[in-house]
Amino acid sequence: MKPHPFLLFLFILVAGCSPNTALPAESSTLIYHTAWVIREDDELKTDLEELWRMLPDGSDTARIAATGWFGEYSPDNSQIAYSEPYDNGIWVMNADGTDPVQLTSFGSSPAWSPDGSRLAFHVGGAKGAERQIWIMEADGTDTHQLSNVNGSFPNWSPEGTKIIFHGEVNNGIWSISPDGSNETLLYRYGGYPAWSPDGSQISYVNLEDWRIWIMDADGGNQRKLTDRTGLQPAWSPDGLQIAYESAENKKSGIFVINIDGSDDHMVMEGGFHPDWSN
Repeated sequence: MKPHPFLLFLFILVAGCSPNTALPAESSTLIYHTAWVIREDDELKTDLEELWRMLPDGSDTARIAATGWFGEYSPDNSQIAYSEPYDNGIWVMNADGTDPVQLTSFGSSPAWSPDGSRLAFHVGGAKGAERQIWIMEADGTDTHQLSNVNGSFPNWSPEGTKIIFHGEVNNGIWSISPDGSNETLLYRYGGYPAWSPDGSQISYVNLEDWRIWIMDADGGNQRKLTDRTGLQPAWSPDGLQIAYESAENKKSGIFVINIDGSDDHMVMEGGFHPDWSN
């Protein structure tokens, strides 16, 4: 299956964004990345890969890293793990963007374990068929391959006993234990999964209509959430909303929707891969 057309869109920063703006410490925030994605010699390349932060209503934007994408808050919100495009290394920095430290020279899309001790990530470039799930300690040691199935975009269960991931290429939602055992196909027709904060549900992209859906943690009771196409769903800390990136031509950007399907609205024009602070 060819890459979804959203990869070829130009995402532009919104006027008025000011770098390194302080946000209220008590506020829940969203981070996301921007990118200008182009195709050159049949290869996907990017420019302007910056990490940004904002309040959930799209206000008080602040650039926190001049280079980086696929950022994720640590469980205590003190750090952000992120990567360089496409398979060029995992980094960790303070949540305000200071003191960046490179952990690996390869890998992308890091995901924290619930206790903050480990990071799962995928290894492989722009071609999904080359990607696999890896795992390491949070300091970058004990780096090793986890999955046998080709996959990307890992996401830990709240209790830390399972990791779900997007099977490549569009090969369903898979589950695996952090020790590499119990690698299992959870749901054939979904991708880009994310656990709800209480572990009872999983949001995902339906690979047949490319809308955001929700299902029970065991893969049952699937129901559609959004009417527009989207990718990379992320739950709010209270489990009442989901942020996602739109894949529609005329309304590309970060959207937020209530889990009952109401109030689906754009909060930021342009951007990829939203993640909430805890």
